[in-house]
Amino acid sequence: MNEAAKLHRIMPGDYEGPARPPVHDGTVRECAVMMREHYADQRTDFYVELENGARLSGDELERVAVNEGE
Repeated sequence: MNEAAKLHRIMPGDYEGPARPPVHDGTVRECAVMMREHYADQRTDFYVELENGARLSGDELERVAVNEGE
């Protein structure tokens, strides 16, 4: 949960604008808190990118947070 991570919003498939900056840049724990506090009903619209390049969907992030007692 303390691993560096970036919370990103998934853009529509036809989006042709500039690359969007992350919604939040911090730890997995901080990203989980940010998503819960501001985007709880939009979980499927987000993903977390870990420092090693792996990605977690918004639903996977929530499961990790619940399993860690957050």
